[in-house]
Amino acid sequence: METKKIFYLTSSGFNRIKKQYTFLRKKLVRAKEDIPPSFESDAVNSDYLFFLEELGILEKKIEELEQIIKNAKVIETPPEKRRNIVQLGAKVLLEGKKGIQKIWLVGTAETDPDKGKISDESPFGRALLGRRVGEIVLSPVAEGYRIRDIIY
Repeated sequence: METKKIFYLTSSGFNRIKKQYTFLRKKLVRAKEDIPPSFESDAVNSDYLFFLEELGILEKKIEELEQIIKNAKVIETPPEKRRNIVQLGAKVLLEGKKGIQKIWLVGTAETDPDKGKISDESPFGRALLGRRVGEIVLSPVAEGYRIRDIIY
């Protein structure tokens, strides 16, 4: 029996992925309507081959997004009494040697380190899970950080 991967997403991340999926589906339909004519000679038509390659990439991305949407679980805000614990969807204010940083603990489909979105499956994300305000977080890939605040 095949186990399907569950993709944990914030509600904004789920909506963003659905919009991207819709956009790419429309783009695929338009692209298929604008297929460049292939030459009827035996010569290789590089424009046509490039088009087919791009079409394949687009179809693959659409398939990936379909799987994410189909297997998505939207992260719910925890009950009030559990909001002092770092869980998926938490925005965490961290204090370290380089000052204060704000990160957002998200599922793998939403990870974007440049925007402070850290995967729960990354070494630092795993180190954060279950921690509370005031605790020091150590990770093989990051210096020690003290949790200053947890926001949901």
